[in-house]
Amino acid sequence: MDKNQTNLTWVDTTKEHCYEINRWSDKNELKVKTEASFAAVEKLNHFLNASPENGLGVFLMRYIKKQPDDYFYNDTPVNLNDRNSVEYVVKTAMHKAEVVGFLAFSHKFEPNTGQDEYHILMYAVNPELQGRGYATAMFRDIQQNPQLIFGVNSCKVTMMVDVDNIACRKVISKFGAVVDEEKLQKTIAALKGRKPKMEEFVMHVYRRQISEIIDSVVAEQNLKNGATTSTLPTTPTTPTTPTDGRKK
Repeated sequence: MDKNQTNLTWVDTTKEHCYEINRWSDKNELKVKTEASFAAVEKLNHFLNASPENGLGVFLMRYIKKQPDDYFYNDTPVNLNDRNSVEYVVKTAMHKAEVVGFLAFSHKFEPNTGQDEYHILMYAVNPELQGRGYATAMFRDIQQNPQLIFGVNSCKVTMMVDVDNIACRKVISKFGAVVDEEKLQKTIAALKGRKPKMEEFVMHVYRRQISEIIDSVVAEQNLKNGATTSTLPTTPTTPTTPTDGRKK
């Protein structure tokens, strides 16, 4: 499989998905038993403190919907019309009808910035499918196709990353995620100079309006036709980082 051509399908997580995902946190249940798959299971269980009786799927079932406006995680239904409420969601990543990974995140609207904010609680790829580019494909969709996952074209995404998790840091950095330096310095100060075990990464997802892209194409065509002045925008046609929190 070409890692650069992995097209994922994102769907709401179901109980059936959770049964499959729960298998990932038990070495004995793996169909592919390799050093890489065992290492991936250990990493999952390191964060979950999981067991076959209380594993990954059980963790996720706290977040999936029972009813349209009711989440396992909450004692009372979430009022999605209340912009101050926090919504918890799990999305399953599918590839050719196979469950390859998941993304668990919280969602809230931040009135101070006028922006939707999403915090990634956890993500994982099937340990049996390590090294095939699925994690890269997941974060590519977060950056370039946020509407598939979040239902919006522009948002702020944050996630906490273990400082020793080099693989994760490399993947998310490829797509514009950077350490929140202000928060990091405050945490270091609170820890009296000691560096925290986790760092918060921030990724701004911004999709340009289609009109801007059309203007760019027209400008390029004018140059090819011998125009003496360029009306090309200075920004590229690929997704860029917002500077003012605008929603597009």
